[in-house]
Amino acid sequence: MASRRKGRRLQGFIAVPERHGQTARVCELLTEVAGELSDWRVDLVFAHERLPTHRLLTRHLRPLVARSDFVLCVTDGHDLDVAFAAGLAFGLGKPFALVVLPETHRLPATFVGHFYVELAGDTSDHECLKSAMAGLVADLVGDDMGNATRVGRSVRVQRMGCAAGGSHS
Repeated sequence: MASRRKGRRLQGFIAVPERHGQTARVCELLTEVAGELSDWRVDLVFAHERLPTHRLLTRHLRPLVARSDFVLCVTDGHDLDVAFAAGLAFGLGKPFALVVLPETHRLPATFVGHFYVELAGDTSDHECLKSAMAGLVADLVGDDMGNATRVGRSVRVQRMGCAAGGSHS
């Protein structure tokens, strides 16, 4: 991937389950983490703020994802809009990672093989999200820390347990 100029603004598209109890906390953490990426300015576009209705989703989702440099999909394993956004990011060749909420027990089989960070619902989530976002940004800009998405609790989703019952980890 081509290296990007240091200091350039990057845009991340964030898909979250709209009616989930963790949504506000995760959005706040992601905004905080984006501000802490020292060498890179990262603007976040939250789907639920830009696309509040299904009609807007079908009309405007593709351009928003296409303009974004990376995509984070926060999932509980049940939200179809988040799964659709992940599929669109994959189809458009956008770097993306899944952010798996703590109470998630099953993930769709289509998430197998993609990177994810698993949240615990406590203060450790900040560092996990920071690692995941820093890794995505580093991959985009060609930094040496490109493997950051693979540290901590961020690993590839394994086939076992996905959408077939049991735990996702």
